[in-house]
Amino acid sequence: MTEENQSLLDEQIDQEDMNNSLFDEVKICNYQEIIDEQIKILEIINNTINIGLNNILDENTKEGIFKDLEQNFYKLKMNIESLIAYFKNPPSQEELEIINKTLLIKTELDNLNSSFSKLEIEKFSQKAMELKTALDNSLVNFDNTFLESLNSALKVSNDDLKDFRSKTEARLSDSLQTYDQTLKVFLEKEKNAILDFSKIFSKLTKNIKQTMIVSLILFTLFGFSFGVFSFIVYLKYEDYKKITQNAQKLSSIIIKENKDKSLTLSFPKNKTILNKDENGIHITLQGGE
Repeated sequence: MTEENQSLLDEQIDQEDMNNSLFDEVKICNYQEIIDEQIKILEIINNTINIGLNNILDENTKEGIFKDLEQNFYKLKMNIESLIAYFKNPPSQEELEIINKTLLIKTELDNLNSSFSKLEIEKFSQKAMELKTALDNSLVNFDNTFLESLNSALKVSNDDLKDFRSKTEARLSDSLQTYDQTLKVFLEKEKNAILDFSKIFSKLTKNIKQTMIVSLILFTLFGFSFGVFSFIVYLKYEDYKKITQNAQKLSSIIIKENKDKSLTLSFPKNKTILNKDENGIHITLQGGE
């Protein structure tokens, strides 16, 4: 701490000493309060120092710690000055009497305030009990009145309900009778129409059945005819294949007209077999082109 700050703290202490009133002097004379305050300040200073020693701090935190130490040091100095003043300038007999009277008055005021609070609580509790009792009585009376009114209303409603039910049953009975009669008349009127429709439907069903039988017979005949036709086509196709093969064999024969108007037939040597007998020459063409 610099000398300038120290002088500033001294000036602040002197100024506060000059401005102290009688009540402040009485407060200063309380030895136990001075000791308790000093213990509290020393604990704060010790905790602040431990924080600075046991942690890695940045510049802002260090500055804050030093400011806290400066403020608590100022408080500690003021407290020590008060302690010195207590022993250096002990209170006079008159001041002690004032202090004792002040403490007695404070104690009596605290006791009176406590008694008044207890009295108010008791009065409030009593008023609350009275209010609860009155409310319970009111609720009981309300319940009784409500039940009586409800019973009367239910009785009237029950009579009205019985009357409504009897009237409704009578109306429903009349409506059912009317509906039954209307249904009978309708069935009598529509009976002939229903019979005619049944006859027409039966006849139509019979005709459809006959038509289906005829169609089935026709389809059967058509299928049989188509099968026969397919078989004939297959046989003709086989004949066509044989004719085609024979034509391919004959296509290898070359017919050449000579100058003397004679004809020369040329056959492929590798596919021709010549046979002679007494009746003539037989030429056999082998299969293939």
